[in-house]
Amino acid sequence: MLAEKVVKLNKTEIYDQINLFLDKKHMRSGSDKTRESYERDINDFFYYLTKGTKEVKFLTIDDIQINDDDIINFQIHLKNKGLVNKSINRKVSTVNQLYGRFFRKGYIKNLSSFEEADRLKEGKNYHGVLTVNEVFHMTTLVLNQKRGRKKLTKYFLLLLAMDTCLRKSALLNLTWSDFIEHVDFVEIKAVDKGNEERNLKISKEFYQELLQLKEESKTDKVFDISETSIQDMMDYLKSKMKIEEKRRICFHSVRKCGVSFQYRISGLDIMQAKKAAGHSNLNTTQIYVGETDYGILGAVSSRGQIDDALFEKVSHEELLEGIRNLNKDQILLLNIKLNEINSKN
Repeated sequence: MLAEKVVKLNKTEIYDQINLFLDKKHMRSGSDKTRESYERDINDFFYYLTKGTKEVKFLTIDDIQINDDDIINFQIHLKNKGLVNKSINRKVSTVNQLYGRFFRKGYIKNLSSFEEADRLKEGKNYHGVLTVNEVFHMTTLVLNQKRGRKKLTKYFLLLLAMDTCLRKSALLNLTWSDFIEHVDFVEIKAVDKGNEERNLKISKEFYQELLQLKEESKTDKVFDISETSIQDMMDYLKSKMKIEEKRRICFHSVRKCGVSFQYRISGLDIMQAKKAAGHSNLNTTQIYVGETDYGILGAVSSRGQIDDALFEKVSHEELLEGIRNLNKDQILLLNIKLNEINSKN
């Protein structure tokens, strides 16, 4: 047996090494979600490799041996399940890192299987982005959904995701003690990706509305809802709004909407958008805001055809009619600017 040719193991050594690998990832990131993600990837791989006949804790050295085709076939298997290339690459990377540990321990002879499998090409903009108007439409739909459960929770989850640009995991971990009232605003102490602490703020009016959620929540959690329920909500909303699959809309698209809005309201300040998103890499933020058409090409193409000072020449009624025909997010931007002007006077 190969087990005898490579190294002699005790009955739980493979499982012990997997747990050590996971503990190291958890120690580095400080995030339970990160550990769970790696663990899920490992479980998925060995379920595939053993055809569902072995739980990870019972794996032997013979069970973990792979040939040159196994990783490629695993990629094909994941692709057939509907996973996107980015998710497939992440899972293969997790397994590759784990097998690097196996190789250094002498459990396997080489890592050639991973050299045979090419990294799949990833699109820069996987998740699509929603407009502010679309998000508000979604909130109306969830409130009016017949037989819908936890309508207020879904309603405010969408609104807070757009307002704060927090990731889903950070929103689901929020407790009422994370909200601190100040004179003019309410501070939110959130823990986001990579265990990063973020201090955000919302209006006192919005916070007062949020307090209605205490009636729906049975715990100290602000959003007492499962990820499965959130996915079901998004599936319902996409179907109801007839959103095409090619737009790649998901709950993350609500966060992207918020980041794009911050980009626009700051006068296309990419650093403000980066701060709002909580990104460590500016390139990631550029991908976010690059997904939305801000009308730049239209404005350039229209030079010479549209009078830049037309708004100053039309009647008051014509100006109001033009404003009424703007999208909701454009009107919101205008009102914010008007409020800034009024505050100075």
